Amino acid sequence: MGDRIQCSISSESVSIYHSLVKENRIYSLHNFIVKPVGKGLRVTCHKFKLRFFGRMCVSLLSSEEFPFSPFHFTPYPKINDCVGQVVEREDPEDIITKAGQSSKRMRIYLEDE
Repeated sequence: MGDRIQCSISSESVSIYHSLVKENRIYSLHNFIVKPVGKGLRVTCHKFKLRFFGRMCVSLLSSEEFPFSPFHFTPYPKINDCVGQVVEREDPEDIITKAGQSSKRMRIYLEDE
């Protein structure tokens, strides 16, 4: 249950987060960066790391507030029941993200019923 992930914090931000973040607690984090662990020190086997920076928002949550199942995925055939009628779908296309990585994008067009 759960996993450990590496984190990097700039030297200017250490004092902020050292007093704010404690072990074995649940937090809501906003405005952080997730990036692959590159070469250098690797303290976990997780392939990504979190990058904290000055504008990140941290809020302590109680276990009752934490959504242990935050995502509710709907199978593609049932999408019509959720958002309306799928009227057109384009083939997936290869794109390059702003970060220079390759990805895919598929456009779907929906119409309210």
